[in-house]
Amino acid sequence: KVDAEGHTLENAEFALQSKDGKTLKKSLVTDQKGKLHINELKPGEYQFVETKAPHGYELDDQPIRFTIEKNQQKPLQVTAKNHL
Repeated sequence: KVDAEGHTLENAEFALQSKDGKTLKKSLVTDQKGKLHINELKPGEYQFVETKAPHGYELDDQPIRFTIEKNQQKPLQVTAKNHL
């Protein structure tokens, strides 16, 4: 999670959902480096939805879609930007 200038943002809260919007995990909060980690996802299409913005920032409830491929070896990284 970063702001418009690329500074990392902690305490942004997300839900992990299936591609059709079913919540799989909730209350996922970014750490001091603006990151959160999800391990052992099965291959498929997913999305993150911000449920709580960091203090002083606007909530961005647009889904951030991503795909986990079969036999994927490298971690997938997605970035979300917040605005004041």
